[in-house]
Amino acid sequence: MSQLAAVLVGYATEEGEVTVGFSSIAAPVVDHTNHPVAGLAITYPMNSLRVDQRATITREVLSTVGELIRQVGGSHSPSA
Repeated sequence: MSQLAAVLVGYATEEGEVTVGFSSIAAPVVDHTNHPVAGLAITYPMNSLRVDQRATITREVLSTVGELIRQVGGSHSPSA
């Protein structure tokens, strides 16, 4: 995913760019001023998940980030 795409959708993915053989999904937790105060990332072996499983994990990461955003008083949640 390009950096611009990550900004537009509110989360980022990478496949082998950080560590060879691993993929990650990450999203920021933002406060009421839309400034990042934390982040959540999941890293897993690249070939360990099917496409549908990656989509499920992405939804779970975004759901968890949405809850964290609400807990810190933010109002914007990323979307899948």
